Amino acid sequence: VVEDVQARPQRYIDFLLPGILAYMLMNLCIAGSGFNIVEYRRRGILKRLFVTPIQPKDFIVAIILSRMVIVLTQISVMLGLAIMLLDINVVGGLPSLYGMVILGTFIFLCIGFFLGSLAKTQEAIQPIVALTSFPQLILSGVFFPISSMHEFIQPIAHVLPLSVVVSGLRGITNDGMALLTLNSTTVGVGIWMAISFLVAIKYFVWKEVAN
Repeated sequence: VVEDVQARPQRYIDFLLPGILAYMLMNLCIAGSGFNIVEYRRRGILKRLFVTPIQPKDFIVAIILSRMVIVLTQISVMLGLAIMLLDINVVGGLPSLYGMVILGTFIFLCIGFFLGSLAKTQEAIQPIVALTSFPQLILSGVFFPISSMHEFIQPIAHVLPLSVVVSGLRGITNDGMALLTLNSTTVGVGIWMAISFLVAIKYFVWKEVAN
């Protein structure tokens, strides 16, 4: 039996753009929240907040919401240029794409809070952020598929936070995946949201972070 199968040709830029968006998202979020915490400590802002009734989780949520506006604006500019100049077509629709961006923003901002809680100075936060982001740039399928890596590395690469966000953005952009589709990618995103938020709250202790 011969069946006609319709296939949409995929350019390398179609494959690359979601990875670049995800990596840009990670850098904006981790650098933003992580460096902010260190700067707030240096300027004594955290010490003043420490004596107020505000809870760490409330402070984290407030910073996440404010940074999310900035991140969404910058991502929108890059995405708009890609659509206009590179003829990028978001098969799954912009609402699903932005939904995944928001979920990824939450994950990486929480990771940034965790890293900012560990670092004590601006000099210390820089190598910590680099050690967190650079390996993910190589292993998360930003520039080439994870399936092309050595079989020993693939299981590790698949569970990285950047990998699940890249996979989600790529599935929506190129394969028409809906945001609420239940698959390994959305499950991974949900797991990382929970892990990153719990870790951020655990290590963001007012007394220790403020000093």
